[in-house]
Amino acid sequence: MQTRIKHSEHTPSPQPARGIYGFFLSGIFVMLTTGYALWILIPAEIIDTWPYQPPQKYWAASVPIFFSTALFLFAFFIYPSLHMVNDGESNDLSSITDRHALPPNKTAPHFRMSSRDRRKNLRGLSLKLNDGCRKDRRVEELRGTPIPSAFDLKIEDVCQLLYLQTKQN
Repeated sequence: MQTRIKHSEHTPSPQPARGIYGFFLSGIFVMLTTGYALWILIPAEIIDTWPYQPPQKYWAASVPIFFSTALFLFAFFIYPSLHMVNDGESNDLSSITDRHALPPNKTAPHFRMSSRDRRKNLRGLSLKLNDGCRKDRRVEELRGTPIPSAFDLKIEDVCQLLYLQTKQN
């Protein structure tokens, strides 16, 4: 009785069929590269004696330049243009947030304090390593405080913090 090994259909693991395709593709690539190099290096007088006439050597330079130019145009102009066509307006909030955004947990202890206290709290977290690796007292006070959960920032708060507040000394 033969047992069949079940493989997941969508897996990147090595399989015999992939190995065979890879072997033949690498062989074809080596043969084409070798033929291309020979076509460039063999003088035109010798090539003219062959029964099969390959394309002119002009194409040896023009085809790679054509594909490089096409790739450049696609990567730097066409692809970004398609993205801009499919994107919304620049002032639309859907380009910044969506329905999967996580609102901040207002009941967390981190949010109960004012923004001034939060900044003071963060300044006090520094470690003093100069005095023989002695930790700052503020770190010991906050040791039992849980880490707040991750959330998305509101764009209004970010704009107010970055652009609308005056710098305080």
